[in-house]
Amino acid sequence: MPADDLTAHSGDGLGWSSTPTRPADDALVLARALHDLTARFRLVLENASDVIVQYDDAGHVLWASPSLRTTFGYDDLAVVGTPLRFEPADAHRAAEAFVEIRMREGFDIIDSGGRAVCADGTLRHVTSRTRVVRHPSGALDYFVVTIRDVTEQVDAEAAKSASEAHYRMLADNSTDVVLHTDAASGCIDWASPSAQSLLGYHPEELVGRRVLDLMHPDDHATVRGAIRRSLDAGHLTGRTEARFLRADGSWVWMSDSGRAVLVGLARSDALTGLPNRRDLLARLDALLAHEPRAGTTAALLFLDLDHLKELNDSHGHLAGDAVLVEVGRRITASLRADDVVGRIAGDEYVVLLPSLAAAEDAWHVADAIHERLSTPVVVDGLRVRVSVSIGLTVARPGDRSEDVLHRADVALYRAKEAGRGRTEADVTEGPEPLTGSGDGSAVLPAPRESFTGTAPTVQHDA
Repeated sequence: MPADDLTAHSGDGLGWSSTPTRPADDALVLARALHDLTARFRLVLENASDVIVQYDDAGHVLWASPSLRTTFGYDDLAVVGTPLRFEPADAHRAAEAFVEIRMREGFDIIDSGGRAVCADGTLRHVTSRTRVVRHPSGALDYFVVTIRDVTEQVDAEAAKSASEAHYRMLADNSTDVVLHTDAASGCIDWASPSAQSLLGYHPEELVGRRVLDLMHPDDHATVRGAIRRSLDAGHLTGRTEARFLRADGSWVWMSDSGRAVLVGLARSDALTGLPNRRDLLARLDALLAHEPRAGTTAALLFLDLDHLKELNDSHGHLAGDAVLVEVGRRITASLRADDVVGRIAGDEYVVLLPSLAAAEDAWHVADAIHERLSTPVVVDGLRVRVSVSIGLTVARPGDRSEDVLHRADVALYRAKEAGRGRTEADVTEGPEPLTGSGDGSAVLPAPRESFTGTAPTVQHDA
């Protein structure tokens, strides 16, 4: 039996065999594995969008990825043995970095940036990361530099800065009061210097305040309605008139011209995760475009969280945000399977009720919301009592989204005027509620109070 093919057998016919691997076979396996690894590594490097360059100790190119040609116009083979070109000031800083790497053992990564010179003489803004590869002895062997072209990003940021500077110059020198507000909270985050001369407030005094808090309460419904009608119609600008409160306590009539700045087409509210205004309006449009299911009525609740400003002022906006999230969660928990709630503004929510057995059932949903919110919200050890004011209306034949929202908004305003923390129904005259073919739905009963709202009470947990 050959020595390299040994087989032992036991008496019961079971046994084992062994075929030792020759040293030449081991070398072949290792060579193939190394070849495969090198091929995969080279495939990654050659298809990388970033430019990858290997430098020797003197700063000359040993190897460059093909992306060098597409990014900077150089032939990746032609640059071997030569250094890449940078603007003089950036090249000087890079040279200093290389010296520092040589001088400091263990200092093996440097992030930098600058302006690289392309083959046609133009400049590209780049960021780079340099890594040192050392011998087992610790001596420097070569450098590997990953270069990323960030010219478009730098140009975009420069254009944005120039645009902001131009806008700020115009606003700073405008005789009109210019206010920049956050769409989600309705709070002012910048005010022009003219606020001092026209309203008596230093611009910094207005930051963090809601624009509606500066308007006369009797003008709130008019202004909010005008804004909603403009947005619902797809307009980014709108104009209305309102009385603004001066610092000395007097009121002055002002023409209010606003412009919406769109930052995306998101369908959900970033804070609560609920459908946002865009999504809610799309759902409402779809609801009104079809007759309700047989024997059902569609209705809408317009909710406003009471006294959110006081909470923000006393405990900060993070506490206010936490309350907004919890209120959204509790409203959702109060609804039926096919009902939808969305947050459409800072402290405003809308609930769509697409299939009520009777219009009066809308009251039951509103009462359920009030009931769930009667339990204090706990935020970072604070027990906060909150309430909502609710405006209620039912869908009518021929309704448009703005019609339904306006009626519910008027009812909401009445709820706030009557003491907050309660539900008021739409009392405007019009057609009977829109119902599906079958059993008709009764008109809404007379308004009734659900809960009485007060300023939020805050307690520290023991």
